[in-house]
Amino acid sequence: MGGIYAVFGPDAEQLIREMCGSLRQRGPDDEGFFINKNLELGHRALKIANIPVPHQPLANEDGTIWITFDGEIYNRGQLIEQLEKNHICMHDTLSVESLAVRVIRFPLIEV
Repeated sequence: MGGIYAVFGPDAEQLIREMCGSLRQRGPDDEGFFINKNLELGHRALKIANIPVPHQPLANEDGTIWITFDGEIYNRGQLIEQLEKNHICMHDTLSVESLAVRVIRFPLIEV
């Protein structure tokens, strides 16, 4: 469980915070936001068992690309191997980071 939220348009920070707050019971373990002048992202997380969950939304190294993700990438080991072969250092081996880095660094057609 959990939830992801996006609002496009100016000055929607209050709306995205209300949206996330209204579903606190679906993701009581963490809440995160990315607020920009034309895009707001919100994320609620429910931690399951001992599976680590990064604080989201998550940005690339220079903060120009953001992602919020709720799910599991089952071939993340293959994605991480490909990234390492291309000398791309991963902070960890979590699905969301491997997906974000993979999409940023390589064309989607190769996935």
